[in-house]
Order: sequence, then structure tokens, then C-alpha cells
Amino acid sequence: ATLVVQREPVTVTREEEVTAIALRTRPVDRHGADIDGVNRSDDLAAMLPSESLMRRRRTLRTLWRARYVEHALMTYARRVWLEVPTSVPQMQSVTRTVMLPPPQFETGPMIVCVDTSSSMKGAKEWLVKATVFEAMRAAHAQKRTCYLYAFSDETSIVEHNLSLDAAGLQALIDFLEMSFHGGTDVADCITRAVERVRSEAWRAADILIASDGEFGVPRAVEHLIAQSKQSLSLRIVGVLAADRETIGMRAICDSNLWIRDWRRFEVAGDANASPIHSKSLTAIYFPNAIR
Repeated sequence: ATLVVQREPVTVTREEEVTAIALRTRPVDRHGADIDGVNRSDDLAAMLPSESLMRRRRTLRTLWRARYVEHALMTYARRVWLEVPTSVPQMQSVTRTVMLPPPQFETGPMIVCVDTSSSMKGAKEWLVKATVFEAMRAAHAQKRTCYLYAFSDETSIVEHNLSLDAAGLQALIDFLEMSFHGGTDVADCITRAVERVRSEAWRAADILIASDGEFGVPRAVEHLIAQSKQSLSLRIVGVLAADRETIGMRAICDSNLWIRDWRRFEVAGDANASPIHSKSLTAIYFPNAIR
């Protein structure tokens, strides 16, 4: 399964270089303007009197013509300052609505916590077993270490290192063949997983929890998770196979993949097929589990 995170557009203000139109003064040549010195040109109207005398004298007329052709006549420089529109690059604060890219996280080990209580029998059991198999496959493809905690009550926690060697594959087979039974106690499993993340080798690990969410979370465990998320940047993702979201999964996980149609994975004729519980029955057997 692929988790797609929807991000809302964000309005940001940043400094950008934009081209603005500004009025700049610059000198331009204009006839009839004030005299601003002497230069050389072929402008007969601005010719100095000395050049006019050269033109009138027969002996100097050839020299005058040569200087005229070469734009070398001594002429008055006439100049005026005008304001003209000019494109000027400027730094301005521009407000734009943009889609920020998703955060880039470090890829570390993967810890999978799977609910194996009796409430998971049937289609939920097939789903969480498939989740573990896919987690192991993805971890191998991404060159990540994968560790499994299978929990039910406080005395039934099974641990396996899901490596791609003979021992790891045998551990996976043992998990896939196991039957689900017992109650649900997530506190000890989560505590063990978080303590593993606190070790140096598992410092960048992510935790994946697959459950139906029919459990409560003690205050001490919530506090431990909050501290770990703040100090270790811990991420916990849930795979929820249930008819409704529960407080337990929402309290633990940063995000949940909610499989609402989990019943379609039931095997025909399975004695462990899950009945369609009403909200009142869930409230009776799992108090404080429903939001």
C-alpha cells in the first residue's frame, strides 16, 4: 500500500528580484539646448565660427571638407537632461501561495508491532500478516533492518528479527503460522519498541503498528511516546483494520492507514469470521475505545 500525504497550499513571503519601471534622468542631444562644452562632429548648425572661416577661405576649404567627412569639425555640445522610463531590477517582498514539498526523513530501521489478540481473528489476522510480509519486503528493498513484536496480553509478546537469512525467514514463517488469541495489552510492547529506538543502533527507526485499535494507552506510555517523538524525531504509523477509528491508535500514531473494508478479506466458511459488531457492543466490551 502507498500512503499519500495531502498537503494544504501554504502562503509564504520571500524576497525576490523583480523588474520595475522607474524614471531615470539621462542626457540626450537636443538642438537649441544649452551649450555644454565643445566637441568634434559634423553638425553644421553647431559649428564654431573658426570652422566657418576655414570654409570661406579657398586655401583652407579642402582641409575643412576633410574634417567634415571625418566628423572632426569643432562644434558646440548641446545637451539636455530628460526623465525617461527605465527598467530597474529591485528586491521586493512577494507573497505567493505555493505547495511545499513533503519533509525529507532519514531512512532508518523498521520496527513492526502487530496485535495478535483474539479480536484479530479472521480477516484482520490475514491483513496484519500481509502487513508484516510487506514490511519485511520493503525493508529488504530499501536496505533497512526489520524487527517484529507480536503482542496480545502482557505475558505474550513474541520478538523476531526479520532478516533475509535462514533464521529470519524461519521467524517470518513461524509468525505467519501462529494463531491469534488472548487479550490486548499494547503498553509493554510499545515500551519495548521505544526503548529499542533509544539504543544507538536503532536511533533512526520508525515504528509501524498493525491493530484493530481495541486497546487503551496508559498515561505513562503516552508520556514516553511524546518524549521520544520530541527528542528522537520518532515517527509511528498505524495500520488500522476496524469499523471506526479509536482513541488508542490516534493517541499513539502520527498517521493511520484505515482499512475500512477489512471484512472483504474474510475467507468463506471460516469459523473465525468476524461478526458485524454494533457500536453499543464495542462500547460494552472495550470501554473508552471509541471516539
